Amino acid sequence: MILYVNGKEKKVQLYAILTQKLYDKVTPILEKLAQSKGANGAFETELQKKIFSDEYLLSKVDLTLGVDAWKSLAGDFKFTEIVTETLIHIKSNLLEYINIDNETIPEIFELAKVCI
Repeated sequence: MILYVNGKEKKVQLYAILTQKLYDKVTPILEKLAQSKGANGAFETELQKKIFSDEYLLSKVDLTLGVDAWKSLAGDFKFTEIVTETLIHIKSNLLEYINIDNETIPEIFELAKVCI
């Protein structure tokens, strides 16, 4: 990640060893960011890509049903695996997927303040 401090560009690695106290502080912030529109949109897009690229799951989806098209996948083990894998991917790369807007800017600054 690139931060600008006093007009100078600084590259910062985005990893840290979290103490329990720091973990307790950043977890609620990350959860709020994970529920943002950008993260949810990215999750839905990634999930649809994976479903549409899998012949087995695609055969179970009937797009003529509209909103109910996805109900046939409920409880399917392979679908559950893909949902879990996609969720882990989005959460582990969260800062790449969130939108920078009025909803997320305060949370991003709070996260930076807590971590720095």
